[in-house]
Amino acid sequence: MTLRTGTIAITLANRDPRNAGRLVRVVRYVGPIEWDGIEEGYEIETLTGEPFATVKCSVREGPFRLVEGLHRCVCDRRFLRVLVDPEDPLVAGDEGVGADLGQRWSADAVAA
Repeated sequence: MTLRTGTIAITLANRDPRNAGRLVRVVRYVGPIEWDGIEEGYEIETLTGEPFATVKCSVREGPFRLVEGLHRCVCDRRFLRVLVDPEDPLVAGDEGVGADLGQRWSADAVAA
């Protein structure tokens, strides 16, 4: 199943194990990148404001290079563990993704 834009996940150890455990959000689905070994690629961004330790960037024509300080990169789905699906009714609410869950739950409790 393709991850939705806005999905929140934790990164697993991949090319640089220091990037494991990062809280990220899916920006968009980019699909397979065969020449880089990515089967189901997603552009992701960090949510904590702290950049990835290093990102191994590749280009078709040349070797890999390590880039530091990036807040966005492409990651294969197998290195992402979903925490929050933005389409989950408990998350989306009437106001859409990121609705204030505390207020929503309080309103539901009062209505009950």
